[in-house]
Amino acid sequence: MYWKASGRKYFNKLEALSNAKDKLVENVDFICHPEDYGSIDWAVEPNQSWDDMLLVRAKQLRDEYKYLRLWYSGGSDSHTVLDTFVRNNIYIDEICVWRTSPSDQFDGYGNQEANKIAIPYLQAIRSLIPNTKINVIDIGAKEYLAFYGRDGWHRETTHIEMGPDNLYNLYEFFPQTLTQPYGYCDIQGGDKPKITRRDDVYYARLTDSQFELNLGFAHLEDFFTTPKYPELHAKQCHLLKKVLSEKYPDQDITGQLYNPKLYKPNGTFILDWYGCCRVLYKQELSLGKDWTIYNLKAVEHIDHAKQSNPDVLKNYFGTLNEELRTNKHWFNDGDISNRCIGILSEEYCLGV
Repeated sequence: MYWKASGRKYFNKLEALSNAKDKLVENVDFICHPEDYGSIDWAVEPNQSWDDMLLVRAKQLRDEYKYLRLWYSGGSDSHTVLDTFVRNNIYIDEICVWRTSPSDQFDGYGNQEANKIAIPYLQAIRSLIPNTKINVIDIGAKEYLAFYGRDGWHRETTHIEMGPDNLYNLYEFFPQTLTQPYGYCDIQGGDKPKITRRDDVYYARLTDSQFELNLGFAHLEDFFTTPKYPELHAKQCHLLKKVLSEKYPDQDITGQLYNPKLYKPNGTFILDWYGCCRVLYKQELSLGKDWTIYNLKAVEHIDHAKQSNPDVLKNYFGTLNEELRTNKHWFNDGDISNRCIGILSEEYCLGV
């Protein structure tokens, strides 16, 4: 998977944008396994049950890799993955939970999800996974300063979110934090499926933000969205479509759904739904994830860094503000905190 601009291939989105014609988002393409995702009939919902398809995917990963490592947060994505393995007695070699703090304060609200949800749950089911290694990884002041202390740090990482607290950058910049056993695989829940409705027809939209898990790293596996089993992604798109078509058949749904987002391709506004059947159908498996954590986590990290690690903030905001001054049009609503505008890879009809 890669971005393409002016006939060249890029693994960093900002570099692709910088080298695109007129530096415009619409002149950048995102290429993502079209031969695999296009090999199935998206208009027909797979007839297997959701649970059966989750089991197929878990077995697929267990058969392919010697060593499975699951990154677990306690949210509905990673918890659905964990539940699939545990419920079907499929062995996971290692489960990782990470905590982040630019000031080494790992017990604060910014890490509430790990401390109050993920770690206690893993302890509670220890008897079910007695041979699985539980690994809590702390990304602290040393890592933050090393990551942001370099000029042009945001152009060196393949990851769109541009921070040290993700797997891609751990491997690139802090390889000592993780072991890499023979035949290993890192499993993450991945992004939510995105569907849209235009003229009463539903479409699955595959955008670059959904595939940042796999950019440049063959051993990273998105459990739900993968070219190795495109039917699983199609299934969750159809389940989401079913709920939305029943709940909002005709009315204007702007602002009423879980995390709606407006796009403007070619001057036409389209409403996309960011949702996922592991939220709609598997809510009993989620552990009460508080969506406000993300806002409060960022605020807490910034407040702590002002006191103990001001160089991190200086380098972080200085670099991003310079990027914003010259390339404001690359970011949603002209706000760099809203990340780069998404680039569509493929769109598949889900039927009326």
